[in-house]
Amino acid sequence: MAQSDRPVVVQNQALRQEELVFVASKGEYRTFLAVKNPLYDEQGRVCGLYGVSTDISERKRREEELTHRANYDALTQVLSRSGAEPLWEQHAALADRYGTPLSLVLIDLDESRPSTTAGATRRGTRC
Repeated sequence: MAQSDRPVVVQNQALRQEELVFVASKGEYRTFLAVKNPLYDEQGRVCGLYGVSTDISERKRREEELTHRANYDALTQVLSRSGAEPLWEQHAALADRYGTPLSLVLIDLDESRPSTTAGATRRGTRC
């Protein structure tokens, strides 16, 4: 029994998880959504498990592509404003925590957006 199957049998719990599996015939890794449930005998005791696995590799690939498109500029492949904001917030929090200065320089290549961030404005920082 696989280690991930133990909660299904031992704790009588259904399990839903993604599993990365190497498919030797294709020579590649594929992602499967596995749903496993306890199997009961006539007395109602758990005697095993049954499950269904669905190949969701293509869906995962599309999700990663959409995430990349949302976070990187299509032309330059530079991290976009929406992709960088979580990093700015993380570094601002670290600077606040440790009392260290933090500078942020934004360069608007196409001059279509203001050069201050919501994060900088919220903290009263001048840009």
